[in-house]
Amino acid sequence: MHIVTYNYALATPELGPPYRTNHLAEEWVRMGHKATVVGSSFSHLLYRAAEFDGSVKVETVNGVRYVLLKVPTYRGSGVKRVLNFLAAMRGAKRHARLIADDESPALVIAGSVYQTDNYAAHALAQAHGGVFFRETRDLWPMTLLEVGKMSPGHPLVRFIQRAEDHGFRYADRVVSTLEASYAYMGTRGLPKERWHYSPQFGASEAERSDPSKLPAEHRAVISALREAGAFVAVYAGSIGPVYDFPNLLKAAALVKGDGIAVVFVGDGPTRPELQSLCLEMNLDNVRFLDKIPKQAVAPLLELADAGLMGFHDIKLYRYGTSPNKLVDYAQAAIPQVFYTNATHSLTSSAECGLVVPPSDPEALANALRRLRDMSPEERRAMGERGRAYVREHCTVEAVARDYLRLYEEARAEKARTSR
Repeated sequence: MHIVTYNYALATPELGPPYRTNHLAEEWVRMGHKATVVGSSFSHLLYRAAEFDGSVKVETVNGVRYVLLKVPTYRGSGVKRVLNFLAAMRGAKRHARLIADDESPALVIAGSVYQTDNYAAHALAQAHGGVFFRETRDLWPMTLLEVGKMSPGHPLVRFIQRAEDHGFRYADRVVSTLEASYAYMGTRGLPKERWHYSPQFGASEAERSDPSKLPAEHRAVISALREAGAFVAVYAGSIGPVYDFPNLLKAAALVKGDGIAVVFVGDGPTRPELQSLCLEMNLDNVRFLDKIPKQAVAPLLELADAGLMGFHDIKLYRYGTSPNKLVDYAQAAIPQVFYTNATHSLTSSAECGLVVPPSDPEALANALRRLRDMSPEERRAMGERGRAYVREHCTVEAVARDYLRLYEEARAEKARTSR
């Protein structure tokens, strides 16, 4: 069958790192289906913009058919970013016939974070008698309200709220990577039977592990810390405001002198601020290392004793979080410390680490000390539980097949109601 997925933030894999949408599409192709991804010529997630003449480009990569819509570029999160996804909306409507191609889509998935692809995906599914799914990995416009500090009456918030409600009203299934998200979605009118949880999945061994990609500096810094007897806890990923890194630095200050080192690996808008804060706090147990390729993450984490991450204490995260970093830590079989107000997480489900409250540096410091005091065998057993959990529940094959199962259920329901 033909599966179409909209994700305006993505393009072909060589233009940016492959994400969930790309991997699922490739897996469906391996299963014998036709997969089309509707992306855009530019987003902040891409390495570089796609350059082509005209308003649309179609190409096939790794068996997946990509329809790229020409959109304007932008920086930051201002008006130009809004114009970017509005252009994608117009392009998706204008090129609906091209997107459908010569094989009517049986399953159409709206997967853009902005929610505005709900209209195009629903219309395409209706036009071809297909099934319409909404995939939600982040709650918008709630993110604009709680992270962006926008007013509920802001025109952009209201616009995206209407788009989100459209998805909840018309989607045959709303698939979410946020385990507790129905507590919110139900308040917007989504029936429980149309909600489904789908976990994030890890990259394959070939994609995630290439020791030659790990810079010598990174290996040397962590190895030196370990040789000096330090317990090394690593955060590997984007360093941005969505994560509560000041809380982590406060915890690092509390464990200073306890033989615990915190290593940041990555780049992002808040890194300079954090580095300045480290100097002010005289944190000689914190290191910053540059961003590395995805294939170097596994070799890096295998040098560490634990993985770290966490969020601010805001309502948004109570409905669940779906960071790929927790999957990375689990695949590397290292224990993890996750500070969050989420009621569910991979860390707790797999019992592969410690979950502590957000905005509580004392609790975070105590968790680091607790892991440090465990024997290597205890830490290894904790990490192996995470690896086993990911292998059983969090693979692209399992998630792709689950989508096909949901599709069959939804198609049968539509057939019954149309009689």
